[in-house]
This record gives sequence, C-alpha cells and structure tokens, in this order.
Amino acid sequence: MFSTMDIALSGMNAATTRLNVAAQNIADDGSDNTTPLRANLTTAPGGAGVQVDSYSSLDGHPGDSLPTDLVALKTSQFLYDANAAVVRTSNEMLGTLIDTLVHSFTDRPSSDSP
Repeated sequence: MFSTMDIALSGMNAATTRLNVAAQNIADDGSDNTTPLRANLTTAPGGAGVQVDSYSSLDGHPGDSLPTDLVALKTSQFLYDANAAVVRTSNEMLGTLIDTLVHSFTDRPSSDSP
C-alpha cells in the first residue's frame, strides 16, 4: 500500500517535470531547430501516484506553442501547490497522531499510585 505522502510527492515531481518542459519550450521559442514538447503523465504502476510516461511533440510550428506553454506553466503550478498541500496536511495529521499517542501514555496514572 502506498502512503498519501508518496502519492503527493509523485504528483509534485510530475508537476515539476511539466513545468521544466514548458519553460524549456518558452526558452526555445522562435528557434528554428527545436520542437516544442509536452510531458505526458500517466498513473504509476499499482496506482502509486503519477509519473511522466513519455514526451511528445506539440503540433504546429515552433513559436506557436507560447499560449499552450503559458497554460502548462500555470497548470503545473496548481498541480504542485495542490500536492504540496496534501504533503503539509499529511504531515500535520501525523504530528497530531504522535502528540495524541505521547499524551495518552504520559497522562496515565502510574501503577505505583494507591
């Protein structure tokens, strides 16, 4: 079984890859010898999150992909932020669980009490 943290981290990694690909497309915009790419995401084996499956070329001519790349940048940011929120929430929940367990053991009356 995969943890929520593992799944969210895979989403953050995939979002980072998509962001990097879009940024590279923007940096190469207008170059004649480059083909804009797209990072294709798929479910990881066993449903353990998401992964980059492949890269494919965007249809059209170099320089035509700027609007698509700008949307990809923003989408990647949203994906990353959403997965980071899951990591933070999971961390907070784990911290609360540990605090509860520690308090349940430290707040017990000792067996030495009459």
